[in-house]
Amino acid sequence: MKELFEQYAAMRLEHADLKKRISRMQRELKLLRNSQVADTVTGSREDLTIGPIKVVGKPTRQYAEQSKRLTALIDRYNRDADTLAQKLEEVETYLDGLEDARLRVILRLRYVDGYTWTDVGMRVGISKTGVLMAVDRHFGKKIP
Repeated sequence: MKELFEQYAAMRLEHADLKKRISRMQRELKLLRNSQVADTVTGSREDLTIGPIKVVGKPTRQYAEQSKRLTALIDRYNRDADTLAQKLEEVETYLDGLEDARLRVILRLRYVDGYTWTDVGMRVGISKTGVLMAVDRHFGKKIP
């Protein structure tokens, strides 16, 4: 059952990372949308003289590619949100079945809220070692 908690905690971190990446890509896309690209080529000008001509335009291909990547990332974020909600429901169901209120708080603080073992101990009023021992006894194996 410990794997359920660890998997949920990892998924929560991954989901937060996706959210940051989406925000960053949206900012980059906005900059790209407002940017121009320029190049100088040699050719005939309107007055029929030959020489350098400055060509200015929008980076449409780059914008389209970035936009496509952003859409895929948002789709993944939304799919992950559904999976994350299902995992949280499994975690909460497991926690609701525990008789030991202190253990419920410890597991919720660590795996659902993402606190460190030390912070969990401080919030519960016992040492980090005490928290680890309680979880170790519950799951029946060593906690890293």
